Amino acid sequence: MRNVVYNGSREIYANMVSAAKSLLTHTKVDKVFFLIEDDIFPFPLPPVIETRNVRGLIREHFKPGGPNYGSRWTPLGLARWMLTKIFPDLDQILAIDADTIVMQDVGELFELPIDDYYFAGAREPVLTQNKGYLYINAGVMLCNLRKLREDKKDAEIISALNNRHFFFVGQDAMNELCRGHILAISSKYNACGFTEATNNKKILHFAGEREWVDGELATRYRTMPWPD
Repeated sequence: MRNVVYNGSREIYANMVSAAKSLLTHTKVDKVFFLIEDDIFPFPLPPVIETRNVRGLIREHFKPGGPNYGSRWTPLGLARWMLTKIFPDLDQILAIDADTIVMQDVGELFELPIDDYYFAGAREPVLTQNKGYLYINAGVMLCNLRKLREDKKDAEIISALNNRHFFFVGQDAMNELCRGHILAISSKYNACGFTEATNNKKILHFAGEREWVDGELATRYRTMPWPD
């Protein structure tokens, strides 16, 4: 199954629409999930997209007032690190940030051989060098939910986020705790200022850039009809 998930708070709902429209324009998927903080999403969505209010579930697993709860971003960002709890019946899912635009078919991502890995993502060269181990950017990640559950690595990541402060929150925790079981993939699937330069940009990631909010690409996809 080709399952994809985006998560975001109210202020980026419109950008989740842009990101998902770009994905569905270029790539065939079975289901897209929006993890949000409301019972009703304020934009029309096609049947392939399902919304889930995860505010309560986040509070069940992460301590409000904990070291990473809203420390740099909204608590909705923590939903990425409890996907095994949100989707107990799924074996894997592709997690994509809302500040992205898919430019080409990325269906091959779902075929990555990740049986022995917890995650697959594009390497950040600066942090990989600084930390001395493979460090990937969490903007686009294929997540092996089955292995995370079996090895109880999901619980380990949640516990770490509840007890230790991480500068890049879940991204730091995941890279540190899953060392040796992360698969590096081409930066063409996560082309941004933090990953390696590439001329073949299948997914543009506007990490830290205003263009993802009101840039030409985001506006174009936001205003176009949903693809059939």
